[in-house]
Amino acid sequence: MTTGGHLCYQAGNHKLYWIGNEIMRIACESPTFGVDRAAAPGRPAGWRAVVAPVAIGLLAIAVGACASQPTRNPSLSQAHLRLGADYFGKRAPQAAKSELLRAIHYDDENQEAHYLLGVIFLTEGIYALNYGQQGRCLTGMAATEQSQAADEAFQLAGKYLLRSVALARRDERTDSEALNALANVELHFKRYAEAIRLCGEALDNVLFAGQHLALANRAWAEFEVGNLPRAARDLRQALFHRSAFCLGHFRLGRVYLAQQRWSEAIEELKQAAGDATCSIQEASFYLGQAYAKQGSLAQAREQFAQCVASDPKSCVSFECRRHARTL
Repeated sequence: MTTGGHLCYQAGNHKLYWIGNEIMRIACESPTFGVDRAAAPGRPAGWRAVVAPVAIGLLAIAVGACASQPTRNPSLSQAHLRLGADYFGKRAPQAAKSELLRAIHYDDENQEAHYLLGVIFLTEGIYALNYGQQGRCLTGMAATEQSQAADEAFQLAGKYLLRSVALARRDERTDSEALNALANVELHFKRYAEAIRLCGEALDNVLFAGQHLALANRAWAEFEVGNLPRAARDLRQALFHRSAFCLGHFRLGRVYLAQQRWSEAIEELKQAAGDATCSIQEASFYLGQAYAKQGSLAQAREQFAQCVASDPKSCVSFECRRHARTL
């Protein structure tokens, strides 16, 4: 079962990170991540919208230039970036990574290439984690190996996202999306103080359209270090920005549950559990716990049963069955 952070949520048959970027829809087909980088203030618009004829033309340019092997070629780097973005849009992550690495080879200061490569590795880390937790519940050596694979992907994500953030800072810009993505890496490795700092820096940008996402991530870091009042404050603010933000309701319900505010926890967790656009299996699990604490055992059993039905072989389902047997 995932540790209480719930860095991801379940949509259809996939669990996905809440990073803060519409670009993740390309990889995951999920309505989540806040602001569209292509439309963000200060972005070169449309880098992601590469049609096939343009991509072919860029590939011809790239191949023609390979013979000279320039030490730095920003134009060629941009060509590979556009190809990488095109492959990513076509759900071909390995080809996308190859092009993005070429983009960085020709220009290590290509911030967008570092960012997108970081997002791809972050996505791979998420899938590596979920593989061992959804549809099955790996244990023993298999679980250890899967966790190690996830850690390796997160480490690479951190490497490229950190470079992206550094390049933006050098240019005296605040790339809130990259900062929020990097905060998810820090949350994964339980570096909560750094996650809080990164989210704060992201939130300093008043033009950041994903304020609710950074607030939710900062809140979870605060939750993990035991600062429940501050976590609740950030989550209420996130829900002010986006009232239908199911992850915000889920995490606020978790905070209220930790504060033994059973009725308030139930209201928030019901919002998350009942949201068909991003159903969170763990919402039913914690909602069952809240009902049990309140003494509403019939409702608790119902929630644990719904939890199991949504993904019978997941790690969360094993916990739901275990708690149901204690009632």
